[in-house]
Amino acid sequence: MSRSFDSRTGRKFLFVMVVIAIIAAVFVLNRKTTKAAETRSDRTESHQDGILNYDIRADKHAVETIASYRTSAGKNAPEIADTRDEMVRGEEKLKQSVPTLKVEYNIDLQIPEVIAPDVKQGRA
Repeated sequence: MSRSFDSRTGRKFLFVMVVIAIIAAVFVLNRKTTKAAETRSDRTESHQDGILNYDIRADKHAVETIASYRTSAGKNAPEIADTRDEMVRGEEKLKQSVPTLKVEYNIDLQIPEVIAPDVKQGRA
């Protein structure tokens, strides 16, 4: 007794194979992203033990060192203050042209970190 393989049976078989392939792909991709998420670090760390992350701008004892670097670069305190004032004026001018502008500052250094329209206020 021989069975015939009709087109309806073939479509069912193909459908089952596609579903199995999709499920297998989901498991494989999920496994790869899980491994990547496990190795991700949100902190900046040194790759060597004993070497700390250092930022001279955050060091309160390096004021004189920073001043000497500025002097060697041909800058003085009033020029730096003028540059900072110019940056504040630039931020104000940008806020005039983008009314929903939101500027988020870095906690440590108080420098702009994110400059973007505030999505909570709607489209600008």
